[in-house]
This record gives sequence, C-alpha cells and structure tokens, in this order.
Amino acid sequence: MIKHPVVILAITLLLLPFVGFAIMEGISKYEEVDAAGKARWIGSNIVPGMKRVDVYGLLRSKGLVAYNDMYEKGVPVPAADPDPKNPLVGTGCDMRDHSSTMWPFKNEPIPKLEGGCADESLPKNRVINPAANVELGGASNFICGWTTLVKINFSNEDRVTKIQIDKPQVTCL
Repeated sequence: MIKHPVVILAITLLLLPFVGFAIMEGISKYEEVDAAGKARWIGSNIVPGMKRVDVYGLLRSKGLVAYNDMYEKGVPVPAADPDPKNPLVGTGCDMRDHSSTMWPFKNEPIPKLEGGCADESLPKNRVINPAANVELGGASNFICGWTTLVKINFSNEDRVTKIQIDKPQVTCL
C-alpha cells in the first residue's frame, strides 16, 4: 500500500481528468436519454386540435418552456461615444434576457425594437399567430452540445395544427 503523501497526490492528479471525464460522460448520457424521453412525451401528449392554453399547461407540468424568437425585444446598449449625426452608430443590443420570447400567444403584439436593437437582423415576416418552440438539451461534452428543437404550429383558431420534432443538432463553442 502506498503511504507517501506526494505519491498519493501525484496519482490522484493523474486520475482526476479520467474521473471527471467519466462523470461528464454519465451526465451527458442522462441528458441524452432525458431529452429523447421528453421528445417522445411531447409527440404522444401534444396532438393536433389541442388548444394553445392546454399545450402550455402540459409543457409547464414537465418544466419545459415554449418560446418564439420573433418576440425577442432586447435592450438597447448606448454607445460609449455617440455620433451626433447618426445616433444608431456604435450602439448595440443586449439579447441576454429572453423573457419576451416565452409563451407566445395569439395576436400578441410585436415588440417595438429601438436603438441598437432596431438594427439587429430579425425575421422580417413576423406572424400574428406565432408558433411555439421548445428546446430539449441533450448530450454534451466540454466543447459541444446537442439540442433537439420541437416546433408547434397553431391555426387561426389557436389550436395545434402540426408538431415537428427535429433530430438533435450539434452546437459547439
């Protein structure tokens, strides 16, 4: 049995990355299985003809959030040294708060985009009866992650017309 503290420390430091990788691998596998299960659950429980309010109730019961990026408002960020001739030059848009995109509803007004946010490349053809998207996080490693997107379309009567569950897409840093 090894009793020297320096040797024990050296062995621990050598094994630590492998232990960390094994833990990450286990978490990643859990996330992958969980996302696949949620996608199956959505496909089985959210069906054409359902009212939007009922769909949202079911999604909330599973801790899922529906959103639509067309409603991303953003917060204008002022320029450090504004140009008096063109006040939009040098301004930006902080898009970290996604609360305006959550739970889109029928006839929801399109947010007015101001300042640097008005310059952002957002969809030009916004719809009044928006689809609802749900992102399911999946497997991941230190650099990449996989996400499954679920898109739920609604009719003018605010009922589900189509549920589309995409294959997992990889996104990397």
